[in-house]
Amino acid sequence: MNLIEIGSGSEDLTALKKRAVMRRVKNPTIDKWTNDYDVGIVKVATPFVESAVQQIIPLVKAGEEPSAGEPAVVAGWGVNKISECSTETFVSTVQCRSTYKSVDLTANISHYLCFTVV
Repeated sequence: MNLIEIGSGSEDLTALKKRAVMRRVKNPTIDKWTNDYDVGIVKVATPFVESAVQQIIPLVKAGEEPSAGEPAVVAGWGVNKISECSTETFVSTVQCRSTYKSVDLTANISHYLCFTVV
């Protein structure tokens, strides 16, 4: 099995605080066609410690939706399988669907796109 590591605390890849991944859990309900439920969980061998450059990103509670204009931290894996993170402005679902008229947005995936519109 290949060693997988997660890094945090720097944009400089040589300065990352790295932790070995002990366990990966893929979401069994992921729809590979639409990418609905494209989320997973990893457990690291040693916890990261919160600091000025390393912070916990709070998740939106089930059933809640951020208001349009609210800042949101968007994190995920890029095309090159390198973690990407940025702060974006949340856009309303109505504006998102209006912008992406030609795209078949499922109810589950529309919020992902609504962070990057405009």
